[in-house]
Amino acid sequence: MNTKQRARPYTQFSEYKAEIPLARELPYWDFMDDLTVLGDGSLALGFRLRGLSIETWDVDQVNRLTGGLRAMLNSLPDGCEISFLSELNSDFAETINAHERLRSKNSWVAWVGDGRIERLKAEAESGGLLRPTLYAFVYRRFELLGKAGPGRLLKSFFATPKKFQAIKKNEHDTAERDLRQVAENLRERLEANGLSVEAISGDNLWTLLFRFLNPKRAKNTDAPRLNATHREQEFAPDELVRVKALALPSPREQLVFSDLVQGYDAFFMDGVYHRVLTLKTLPEYTHSGLVSRLMQLPFPQLLHVHVQVPEQSKELASLQARRRMAHSMSATQGGRASDLESEARLQSTEELLRELINTGQKIYYFQLAVLLRAESVDELDARTKTVLATIRELNGAEGLAETVAGFKVWKTLLPAGNIGAVRLKRVKTDNLADFLPLYEPYSGPREKDAKPVCLFRNRQQGLVSYDPFDSRLPNYNALVTGSSGAGKSFLNNLVLLQYVSQNPLTYIIDIGGSYRKLCEFLGGQYIEISPPRAGEACRVINPFELAPGQVEPSPQKIKFLLALLENVLTDTDGEKLPKLDKSLLEESVLALYKKNGDRTPRLSELNSALAQSKDERLRQFSRMLYPWTGDRPYGRLLDGENGLDLHSDVVVFDLKGLSSYPDLQSVMILIITDFILGRVESKDDAIQGRRKQILMDECWELLKSQASSNFMEYCVRTLRKTGSGITFITQGLEEIVASSIGSAILSNTATKFILMQRGDLEPIRKILKLNDQEMALISSLRQAKGKYSEAFLMANDARTVIRACPTPVEYWLATSDASDNALLADTRVAFPEKDLAQVIHWLADNYPNGSQGLTKVPGDKIQMKE
Repeated sequence: MNTKQRARPYTQFSEYKAEIPLARELPYWDFMDDLTVLGDGSLALGFRLRGLSIETWDVDQVNRLTGGLRAMLNSLPDGCEISFLSELNSDFAETINAHERLRSKNSWVAWVGDGRIERLKAEAESGGLLRPTLYAFVYRRFELLGKAGPGRLLKSFFATPKKFQAIKKNEHDTAERDLRQVAENLRERLEANGLSVEAISGDNLWTLLFRFLNPKRAKNTDAPRLNATHREQEFAPDELVRVKALALPSPREQLVFSDLVQGYDAFFMDGVYHRVLTLKTLPEYTHSGLVSRLMQLPFPQLLHVHVQVPEQSKELASLQARRRMAHSMSATQGGRASDLESEARLQSTEELLRELINTGQKIYYFQLAVLLRAESVDELDARTKTVLATIRELNGAEGLAETVAGFKVWKTLLPAGNIGAVRLKRVKTDNLADFLPLYEPYSGPREKDAKPVCLFRNRQQGLVSYDPFDSRLPNYNALVTGSSGAGKSFLNNLVLLQYVSQNPLTYIIDIGGSYRKLCEFLGGQYIEISPPRAGEACRVINPFELAPGQVEPSPQKIKFLLALLENVLTDTDGEKLPKLDKSLLEESVLALYKKNGDRTPRLSELNSALAQSKDERLRQFSRMLYPWTGDRPYGRLLDGENGLDLHSDVVVFDLKGLSSYPDLQSVMILIITDFILGRVESKDDAIQGRRKQILMDECWELLKSQASSNFMEYCVRTLRKTGSGITFITQGLEEIVASSIGSAILSNTATKFILMQRGDLEPIRKILKLNDQEMALISSLRQAKGKYSEAFLMANDARTVIRACPTPVEYWLATSDASDNALLADTRVAFPEKDLAQVIHWLADNYPNGSQGLTKVPGDKIQMKE
């Protein structure tokens, strides 16, 4: 279809049959702070809404919300009009800029962050990111003739000017007062249903109108400031007609910066094609949240629902008249056959009246319209087909693509500028509540001071902000669970890559090397722990070492040492030492510290003290400690002068070498955790003011021992006091639940990431108390290698599905895929002179979605630019 041939000037469609400026067609008369005055005297107030995320709600929650919305509609007075507007756009400037302001001072971290921000801005510019922005506008129509009869207007012409103006001002003030009262009632009702409501200021409304009327110009140009000098026009109207150059621009003239060309089925304005679609046929039935389908389209659009509350007594009288008419038409007389059509009409009318009377519902008129914009007709046609198909999915509803009436309907969609409706449908309260566009996907905390430290995506092409240390969280602990290969370490690497911009102290206990690349990239310490072989040098980790600044062991240190000894001196089935044995051991430990003075005790010294004890039980403990002292493999690792110095901001302990030594592994996890806690609880000013993160990847070994469990319970309950948080990463929740402190861990981890699960999901439902909808979302989690990985996020009360979508650089730093790591290792061999960052950069450029199974660098790519 050739648009140039069918396009005709807007003037040919103007009812004036003359050249009429677009500004003349706009209804805006003036803007008075937050109040909008329209040309017919109507007044309007606007609200910015933060909608409800119902994707995880079960049926009962959604029905309760719908009941609240019905009560809100029934509270509206007769004659009230409200427009609900949902604009699906790519305006993420505020979120992205806030994320950019959190940029790290570390050059390498900033390099990764800059790549992330650059990609987000590009996707927002191209429409790849979408978010709904919700508004509500309340109208108070101005009755020109009032209620004093038809002679009032005629009499006003003969009144003195001052008296005439006083009457008009009085009516205006009354109308404004009534409008604000209705608007305040609407605000209270919306907030009672869980929405956030904020009044739109005059400046924000002006910006919204500028964007609406100049969609292309607004992308690169800010809205001009409203010039109110038109209110002080010094020339008379007849003078302005003769010399138009003397006229000062009105608000509507200041808003419009483009021409409009009307076509048959679309119109062209500001370089963008526009088309309006309206609801032609109501659905056969409605259900809660019905309209949310229209709010999830994969392209920018504007959904507008205008509601009129008619005078209910007149509507009921009209229905009664229809009922009487249908009754008279269907009544049989003299044995004649009845009118079946009239009988059906009578029955439906009576059912409607009965329902209205019995349920307390009202009658409303509403218009539902969708405004589409596109830069080409083909794109506009494709989007039109998608919208019409989506409308048909609404239980048999039908939509209509407006043609000649398109511009007329478009004028009814103007924000705070509706002066009527063209495609009204009559509905009841229950049905109208299902059409209100009050929903939006979860995008993070609503508070203005919330920091978008980490950015994820959602399934609706939007962004989700997340701060692991949000002050509104009851604690900073987290739990990550998922089947093998679900991407647990990958997700945590991505979270760390973003949160490291806040300069935290990070300590990771890992089994498998999933954080080796990240640690090297950030310049951290990577400590591999395993029993030393004969003749091999070994880094000693002395469990008796005190934290910097301490001269004597704290009660917590003594508690840790007793837990460690209990772990060594009992079987692995969770057996506990008797209280008397613990008391004797505590006495021996304290005596050893006192005897050594400033010198740190060693495990062999404790062993000697126990061997010389008069208590037979302590002498038995000495024999049990023998493998852990001296030149024995365990002793070389634990018995000596401490060689562990946690001086870096990022420290990773890799315990893979202990996988064949479960007894040593559990003890080492306990010792390392104590060293970390000593750093976390340090009184050093340089440490106290910083956040601290502890990650324990595959931590269930620590929960097998009762002593270790007690120590971990202390961690999850008290770390928040030091501005710290611990993250548990596990394949299944059963290991945690089986522990004696499982309930403590689950109740003290405010954040939970549930990744893809295999097998029976019923344990997850019971442990986390999830509803059917949440379970359906978890079972639908998926991943696309090199593109995204999904997880179900539970951040305090908020719940949603997130997508971790890394940049190519982030992917190569976070991946633990075997073929990816093999290709990385081969690349480093091929370019031994290059550091990790340079190799990662090269791989990101050449293999942005991962190795895709490739493990060797092809010969034609053995080159790397400087």
